[in-house]
Amino acid sequence: MKTTRNGPLAVAAATALALLSFNASAWLQEKYPPGTPMSTGKFQAPLADVMQLPKYCMYQYMGWDAPKYRMPDPQICGHGTNHWCDGLLSINKARATLDERKRAGYLRNARNQVQYTKTAISKYPNCPLHKEVAAMEQQLGPPLPPSLPPSRPPSLPPPK
Repeated sequence: MKTTRNGPLAVAAATALALLSFNASAWLQEKYPPGTPMSTGKFQAPLADVMQLPKYCMYQYMGWDAPKYRMPDPQICGHGTNHWCDGLLSINKARATLDERKRAGYLRNARNQVQYTKTAISKYPNCPLHKEVAAMEQQLGPPLPPSLPPSRPPSLPPPK
């Protein structure tokens, strides 16, 4: 069978891509109400949530390409620092929700992301994120097993 641009292989690939993009779109619509302005970077999140993050998260979520919008260089902090911004998003969502189950889930995710970041930067003593990560880890408390909800969500300070 000869394969051309319009051949069976190309049609199958186009169909698979269409299905994948449809599923991703459906997932985003389920997670965020239609009309929610979203970030434009490699990672997607509601624009209102992203704008509460530090400048160094903007490359990740908005695609802004300047040194002040990027995480510290991997030679200074390693390769796990992108999890820090995800953790901050979860913390902000936990502060904003009144639903206790959602809050517990956001806090669990935040703890996991903070722990991941702490482990990733542990071999890099000059990483400037150490103080922020340690302070947030202290506020959040130790990571919890997946099956245990927090007894009481910790009191988090309002976002900066």
